[in-house]
Amino acid sequence: MKRLGNLMLPAILVLALSACTGHMRPLTKIEIQDTVQRVERDPSYLKLEQAQQTVALALEYYDQGGYEKSAGLFLEAVDLYRELGARDEERRALIAAAKVQLKCSQRQPFLLTMARFKGLLPRLEMPSEEERFLINLSDHMKGRPLTYPVKEAWQVIFRN
Repeated sequence: MKRLGNLMLPAILVLALSACTGHMRPLTKIEIQDTVQRVERDPSYLKLEQAQQTVALALEYYDQGGYEKSAGLFLEAVDLYRELGARDEERRALIAAAKVQLKCSQRQPFLLTMARFKGLLPRLEMPSEEERFLINLSDHMKGRPLTYPVKEAWQVIFRN
């Protein structure tokens, strides 16, 4: 009975997160048992599921124009991915948060998010073009020299 009580919490959390995204459908007994078994085998499964649901919810808010809430949810997902050690997902969520923060004119949160992102980059890894642009943009907003060379298309933005 105690074991059943311990397994109900993860199942309830998964159902609650599913309900939050607005895409609720009835779960079969097999799906519930499968979820419970995954949580028993791998406790990080619940965190991963929670992070993915948080990203989905952030995208829903973004689609509905709730940009500030969307940025906050992306940052929550970043924290969950960090706990799991999922570096690529953490990077993607940080970039998504930074873009949404720019969209709703949150200058200081954008700069803080980009500082977090820079801390994730391995020393010798070249970031993607989009990541380089955002890093250069944060440097430009701080009045610092740009970290990466400016592409011709970007010169209009980074012109002094």
